[in-house]
Amino acid sequence: MVVAAALLTAEILHAVAFTQTHRPAAMLLLQRSAGVFPLDFRLRQAPAVFCSETRWKGSGPDCIAALRAELRVNPFSADLRRNLAGFLIEAGDMEGAKRELGVVSALQPGRNIVLSVNVNPGTR
Repeated sequence: MVVAAALLTAEILHAVAFTQTHRPAAMLLLQRSAGVFPLDFRLRQAPAVFCSETRWKGSGPDCIAALRAELRVNPFSADLRRNLAGFLIEAGDMEGAKRELGVVSALQPGRNIVLSVNVNPGTR
């Protein structure tokens, strides 16, 4: 019952996460849910997907960690690697971003790679 309530709360916060104050709380609940049900791939990858879809001030380190954690389980996800590359560029890790983009290129040869990068330093 408590787990179901936590999952429902996470879903609600995810839905309203476009407001600045709810994003960190939604991320925390998604991480906790993933910890409770580590074999459920939807919950396990929810923090990484959430980070890929939403960015907020100060989210970079947590999002990089969430993406790397999911890539340890799902190393062939070009989408997650591309999103990680965007966060690494924002963090100033150009070498790490180049490595990830090289893997994306190998996973999807001949495809154009499009990144989402926050270039406004005031919101990172």
